[in-house]
Amino acid sequence: MRIVFLADTDQPGQSGVADYALGLSASLRTFNVDSAVECLGPPNSSLRSSLVSRLNNLQPEWVSFQFVPYAFAHRGLVGRRSLPWQALRGRVGTHVMFHEIWIGGHQGASLRDQAIGALQRRGIKNVICQIRPDMVHCSNLLYSGMLRGAGIQNRILPLFGSIPICTGGPDPYEEVLSRIDSGSRRSGWIVVALFGSIHPSENLFPALRWLQDQSLRQGKQLFLVSLGHSPTAKSTFEVLAQRFPAAGKPTFFVKGPLDSADLSRWIHYADCGLATTPLNIIEKSSSAVAFAEHGVPVIVLDVGADVQGVELPRQDLDPAFWLFGDKCLYAFEGLPPRREHQPRLDRVTKQFMAELNM
Repeated sequence: MRIVFLADTDQPGQSGVADYALGLSASLRTFNVDSAVECLGPPNSSLRSSLVSRLNNLQPEWVSFQFVPYAFAHRGLVGRRSLPWQALRGRVGTHVMFHEIWIGGHQGASLRDQAIGALQRRGIKNVICQIRPDMVHCSNLLYSGMLRGAGIQNRILPLFGSIPICTGGPDPYEEVLSRIDSGSRRSGWIVVALFGSIHPSENLFPALRWLQDQSLRQGKQLFLVSLGHSPTAKSTFEVLAQRFPAAGKPTFFVKGPLDSADLSRWIHYADCGLATTPLNIIEKSSSAVAFAEHGVPVIVLDVGADVQGVELPRQDLDPAFWLFGDKCLYAFEGLPPRREHQPRLDRVTKQFMAELNM
């Protein structure tokens, strides 16, 4: 059995979607499934035009589209020319994993996003009709409901974190904090981490203020760190720092990209994580899932806007996730509790194999 994943790149560390595909591909090989990741290539590129010949050379039984509309087509307007869909239909098993779908579906979306989203939705429906995939997956209940509303049947396949758990070695915050405040001990700080992109949220400052109050109540200082690639981290931290009074201001620190082993340690030794991805799609955030796998509690800042026509069932969320402003979070004297490590990769791989009859 051989499966080829099509992603925006085949290089690690350049894309969350590619890291997911590379991780699942490697895991499948441990279960004796021949697996590879192929780079999709930009639209109208030679790499894109060689796709069919590359797949013919590999001769897979399955092709898995790791789907993000903006990777497949300009402005996310997927259509007949985005890929040679019909060349694959009936020749191989086809699988689609929707990491993202169309924009503009939530209440309060701009007219521009609604218009673009309507075109994206129509294009995705047409593509699904063309390739007639054998299996469609997405990562969360909201996307699942939106896809079903468009007539696209699907199942939920949970994400796993893209950072393998590797926690040997000393707490990396001890050295950093001793440099920032000579003579201070790690036990005198509460470390709150953000990982990856920081999406705008009106609750970011109130959450930090709440965390600062928790720190002061325990006689500790608050340390906020940005891990991984985040172009807006520096400017976001500068704006946040200006909103606190000089006395008792949290310490802000941009660590930036790390190799996976070091990043795992920086995640593991944090006291909690902050997630700017909304709660109703939190399971699509590989960053939030990475914290959860490491046993680190995650404070999710926003509920997320409703989508017209989609009724979400009661969500059985990972117990690592806590909603800011929720009474459950405020029931704690301090932070939510840590848990044991909860790696997902093997479980997700086995579900993937079972549902594709591998």
